[in-house]
Amino acid sequence: MDSFQNSYPSQLSGGNNSECHCTRLVPWAKVLMLDEPSSALDPDNTKVLANLLSKLTRDGYSIVVSSQDMAFVNLVRDQIYLMEDGCIAESWDRKERCVNWK
Repeated sequence: MDSFQNSYPSQLSGGNNSECHCTRLVPWAKVLMLDEPSSALDPDNTKVLANLLSKLTRDGYSIVVSSQDMAFVNLVRDQIYLMEDGCIAESWDRKERCVNWK
């Protein structure tokens, strides 16, 4: 990623842009928000990303993931909130059973 540090997003390919977004962590910010982070990844790299996110949560980061890839979500989740019409429809917690919000 060092070779891209002085580049603007418009100068990078879509893949390079995604990689840079995944690696651009601010040391003092302990919240990471990701929108469909596994959408352009093959299965092996999806597992690599899941392992990285798990390590970050162990290091004290809070991670918010918006995704339709439920297999990926299940790899990295502690809590899941399913949205419907802009409202929380259901939630799951790794430690508790399903809670239905309807």
